[in-house]
Amino acid sequence: MNANAFRHYPYFGYSPFINPYHYSGLNTAHPYVYLNSIRSGSYPYKVPTQMYPYTIPTETYPYIAPTEMNPYFVQREYDPITGTYEDVRVIAGILAVAGAAGQVAGAINAVSGALGTINAPRSVILTITNHTNTTLRKVREKLDHGGWAATPTAEIPPGQTLVFGATSSAWSIATGTEGRITYAGEGIEMTAYWNNPFIGNNSCNITVTGPNANQYNGTRVCGAGNTNAQMRYELTRIPATRISLESVNYPNRFIRHQNYLGELTPIQSELDRRDATFDWTGDWRYGAEGQLRSINFPTHYLRHQNFRLKLHTIYDAPDWNLRYLDSTFTMVPGLADPTNPELVSFRSKNFPDRFIRHRNFNLWVESVNDDLGRKDATFRRRGPFIQ
Repeated sequence: MNANAFRHYPYFGYSPFINPYHYSGLNTAHPYVYLNSIRSGSYPYKVPTQMYPYTIPTETYPYIAPTEMNPYFVQREYDPITGTYEDVRVIAGILAVAGAAGQVAGAINAVSGALGTINAPRSVILTITNHTNTTLRKVREKLDHGGWAATPTAEIPPGQTLVFGATSSAWSIATGTEGRITYAGEGIEMTAYWNNPFIGNNSCNITVTGPNANQYNGTRVCGAGNTNAQMRYELTRIPATRISLESVNYPNRFIRHQNYLGELTPIQSELDRRDATFDWTGDWRYGAEGQLRSINFPTHYLRHQNFRLKLHTIYDAPDWNLRYLDSTFTMVPGLADPTNPELVSFRSKNFPDRFIRHRNFNLWVESVNDDLGRKDATFRRRGPFIQ
């Protein structure tokens, strides 16, 4: 209920000739007087005399604002069977540092306390741990049965655990709590599902979808019990292969980004070393698809635009699907010497007749038709300049 409202007393439905506290605007659907319709002043509030000539005794709504000392706020649930109301204490979901057992345990205890104030036969404590280096942002939520006891946050930062909770409806009969929530990250969507039914076993699941789904791993543990069943979800990124790539025909020059363009330069400074170190996101094997992600701009990838290699973000752009294709390459044996296992070339996903190559020490995605082109498109994997 709106915290800026209070209930008219006595209730509603009586003629002013029978009850002088009658207000004709009150009815079953709207049994409250709102404060913005009443003059300011000390309790009890006075109704403007031109509208209502009586002083109305009021019963203030017991809203509790969330504070650091008292994280609860109150929402009132109406039971149509008994005709009474029950105060339900709800808290915001709590973020804790992943791996900090004390913080996570404290958050779980707080959510458990919120669940304990609700007269619900079924409840779950939900934890989502973000083990990745990207912020997860909530994009969808759906409660098939029940409601929140601790509301999920809009974001889960890297290295954080979100603890929140859901219950069956306080006055429900033979229903449980079931729902799902989806967070989006760098080219993925992670959906956590739970079901604590009134009859039957608990269940939960986690799914990871999107163009980068093969770079992530989702795990879940489904808790048992009718109340405070703990459902745990974890999202981790599959380790990438960190590399630096040296030109086969200019062995003192490496692939690097410079002013957000792909270049082939000597490596001398600390900045050069960072610019020339990448994470290959796919398997390190011939035939595998992947992307070259910058380590000092970890949301940026090498992609071709008008066939020039550039360093761009991918997944936060309206044309992310095109950018994803432009930044995806297939690792193949080095064109200059396919028998040498140390050599690699990178074939464009959306232009499979073109390869990453250097020309005038700039990096392009071009067709390769001669011996010079094959050498320009072949690179030797080196240990990364930056671990």
